[in-house]
Amino acid sequence: MRRPIFLKIFLGFACITLSATVFVTFLSYEIVRSSSIGAASRHLKDLGITLGDVITPLVSMGEKEILAARTRDYGTRLETRITVTDAQGTVLADSEHDPSTM
Repeated sequence: MRRPIFLKIFLGFACITLSATVFVTFLSYEIVRSSSIGAASRHLKDLGITLGDVITPLVSMGEKEILAARTRDYGTRLETRITVTDAQGTVLADSEHDPSTM
């Protein structure tokens, strides 16, 4: 039995529409994902540069108590965890945990 022309046209348009929808959904997801990651990266970089101006002098002077207090204070105010390390990777201060246990 032959299919009616309407069914052939409908199925063709349905396949094209479904393919276009999947393509646009995937493309939109990738654009939003990369944009979000880029924005978060820029935000963290800017935050690191800003805090570096305050933290670096304290590290070079060896002011561990002031460094710990400032790190906790900034971590609380910015609602984020801040960890300060030296060039060897030793934790000098952390906004949420005791650096001696890390």
